Amino acid sequence: MVAPALGVMARDLHVSDPLVQSMILSVFVLAFAIGPLILAPCSEVYGRIPVLQVANLLFLAFNIGCGFANSAGLMVAFRFIAGLGGSASLAVSPPCAWKTWNGLTDPWMRFVDWRRRSRRRLACRGAWKVTEHLHCRPIAGSGVWSHW
Repeated sequence: MVAPALGVMARDLHVSDPLVQSMILSVFVLAFAIGPLILAPCSEVYGRIPVLQVANLLFLAFNIGCGFANSAGLMVAFRFIAGLGGSASLAVSPPCAWKTWNGLTDPWMRFVDWRRRSRRRLACRGAWKVTEHLHCRPIAGSGVWSHW
């Protein structure tokens, strides 16, 4: 978390301009917004696992690099690349979840999976009814169960 330590970071990096301080703070969010636009097409071309692993490695390496940055320019650049790496979960997780639940290609596996999912739905519907009578749906995760 950079916001609580921004004053200390600005002092250590000899940054007195508030614009540069806010850039150090917000460039991660900018990269987090831009990253899915780059990583989602890459995950379709190169595969989801390699893209996710490389992005996680970038996130880890450049967050460690932020700890060793000795200028504001390096800090901004490292935080931007770390934000790109951190955004891979936004770009890759929804297609992975869709593939897990809906993307089976073998017809026999679809049938077997349909039977498994129907049992799971029955169990969740039972839990749904229990939570209805106990008035604890928000606690039990009603958003997940209501879509099954």
